[in-house]
Amino acid sequence: MLHTDVIRALLSNDNAIRHQAESTYTQIKARQPVELATALLTLTCVQTNPSDVETRTFAPVLLRRLVETEGLPNDAAYRAQMKAQLLAALVQESQPSIRRKVSHVVAQIARQDASWPELLPSIVHLTQSPDASIQVTALDVLAMLAEYTGATLKVHHEQLTHLFTSFIASSTASKASRVAAWKALSAFVLHLESNDALQPFSQILPPFLQKDKEATDMCDAGAVAIDRVAHSVGGKVFVPLILPFVAQYLEDVTWQRQHAALYALGLMAEGSKDHLFQVLDVWLPRILAKLQDPNNHPQQAITAVACVAKVVGDAFVLHYSVFMPVAAQLLMQSKGKSYALLRGKAMECVALIGQAVGKHAFLTDAKAVMDILLCHDTDDSGVEMQYLTQACVRIASVLQEDFVTYLPLIVPKLLHQAATKPDVVLVDWNEATNDDGDDDGIQEIVVDVPGQGKKKLQIQTSALQDKELGLNMIYQLALDLRGSFLPYVEPALQVIIPLLQFEYLDTVRMLSGLSLAKLLDAAIAGSDVSSATPQHVLELIFEPLLTVRYIKQYKQDSVPLFVEHIAPVISAYLDPSFPAEIRAHFICILDDVLEFGGAAVPPILPSLLTHLWNVRDLNSWFIWSKL
Repeated sequence: MLHTDVIRALLSNDNAIRHQAESTYTQIKARQPVELATALLTLTCVQTNPSDVETRTFAPVLLRRLVETEGLPNDAAYRAQMKAQLLAALVQESQPSIRRKVSHVVAQIARQDASWPELLPSIVHLTQSPDASIQVTALDVLAMLAEYTGATLKVHHEQLTHLFTSFIASSTASKASRVAAWKALSAFVLHLESNDALQPFSQILPPFLQKDKEATDMCDAGAVAIDRVAHSVGGKVFVPLILPFVAQYLEDVTWQRQHAALYALGLMAEGSKDHLFQVLDVWLPRILAKLQDPNNHPQQAITAVACVAKVVGDAFVLHYSVFMPVAAQLLMQSKGKSYALLRGKAMECVALIGQAVGKHAFLTDAKAVMDILLCHDTDDSGVEMQYLTQACVRIASVLQEDFVTYLPLIVPKLLHQAATKPDVVLVDWNEATNDDGDDDGIQEIVVDVPGQGKKKLQIQTSALQDKELGLNMIYQLALDLRGSFLPYVEPALQVIIPLLQFEYLDTVRMLSGLSLAKLLDAAIAGSDVSSATPQHVLELIFEPLLTVRYIKQYKQDSVPLFVEHIAPVISAYLDPSFPAEIRAHFICILDDVLEFGGAAVPPILPSLLTHLWNVRDLNSWFIWSKL
């Protein structure tokens, strides 16, 4: 099979063909890297592969990785041909996304081969193209060159300064070109050390030193204000002042104002509990009307009900028979992906009402509600799944042992959620990614990788949040159900114990430790006196907990200092003048010191050797084995 055919086969939808191609590609990469580079170059360049856009998109990614890991061939003529073809591809490629990938290959080659005199003039010439996308590509290449070979560009200081500032100060250049120029300039100035070299850039800063737009919008500011005022001044003062405005907004024809009124009721519920409770009979029917009006957006109304129920507690039982059927009806009738959030809010409301009124009032409806919740076809990674699992766990806290029949359906979902692998990707720092950051559930961190320069670490925060939520729910179930959770203790331990050393989120580590304590409690509560299960669970969790708590943290912070001071005291008791049993006892202590002392041990070894030689007759071979 030709190398180009192998590369095309990597894109096959047929798993068997693709797996075979991956195996063949790995072999070719190891045995014939130059021939593979030639094939990838042929597929990368539009002048040699004009019709196959799919492989032109894929090939430069493989070529860049090949150059990065295997380096460039020693043949100077081959290198010159490769450079010429890539520069031609930058000019002739019409697809901006492919051109960007080609630019990454160009920068990687320049990083490994500084003898490329044609590169800088060619890239600077491309910045003058009338096509804004080509300008952006050229400026991106300059940014990468500044990152990889910045020291060599300092001799072109004046030329590059003029180039970057002309784009930044231009009123006709596109926004994308100006942003690309700023990025290139930022990478370049890091290599300028003298004040004289930096001085020209001070003239372009003032227009950009403007006050940034506030990150918090008016809605968030208003919500925070209502919550704070309600807690600060209390319901006696606040409720009579705000309710007339809430009433006015609630009757407005626009749903945005109705939303604001219902949102305000939910926010003020906790801070004004006693005084809001006195007017519940007036306000709850009005909220119910909004829930039943098909022309309204009921999410906020049902959230307001949930907030009020949570705050007033068992007093909500007076209104239970009115609101529970409406919430259950919303659950059953709101179908389709567009109503996922509404269903989630309804789940939350039902569960909070159940918690508020207690088991006696909720028990008759609980089974029907659980049947509704569990028959929903939910996306495991969607927002509705979060509401579903939280609602089920809240209902479990109410039903206690009556919830056990639902555990086989709920616990596997939670364990799967807690076991979610973190999606962490390392890409080039200037590779185009999402601009919204956490808005898309992805957090990006720029890090310096020795030998590779800047890289961008992408972490899918939504997956971390799902993991944290799953752990929290397992903890809550073990806390509420105690002995009834016994059949699930072992599977939960298999998931949770490794998370004690989860490196991306400290709350996951904390929840893991707390959950292990509750799982041990569940094992004790669910076992009879003669059962070995509690002891088995303790043996499983004790060493990992000890490892995390004492060997990792305590070793790093306290043990070296402890060893430094305790070793001289211990060594004194190894003197032959002391009875053998005392010396044997301190040998055991010294054994632990040597095992867990880490970096503090080598400096004290010379002083210990003499004393250890004196006790070599006391079965101290295990000490010598550690030395």
